[in-house]
Amino acid sequence: MWKTQNNLSWTQNHRTITLQSQVLAVQLPFGGFVWQRPTAVLVAENGRTTRTPIPDPVRTIWLAGKITIALLLLIQFIHTCKRKTK
Repeated sequence: MWKTQNNLSWTQNHRTITLQSQVLAVQLPFGGFVWQRPTAVLVAENGRTTRTPIPDPVRTIWLAGKITIALLLLIQFIHTCKRKTK
């Protein structure tokens, strides 16, 4: 589903800079959509390529929120089970 692709590249002072992103493309009979998010910057210099990741704070917050909700539901479930056994 997710594909990693290298996008725009440009060269300056013997250094090639390439933007890398993840793409989700969904094709439906009546249309579709494409969602693209940046993941890294690739810098090629002297035959060596370095990858600098681009942090995604929204994705991190979203994941932390899901984990928090799951833990709260687990605590509520355990508390409910303890009440039923008493």
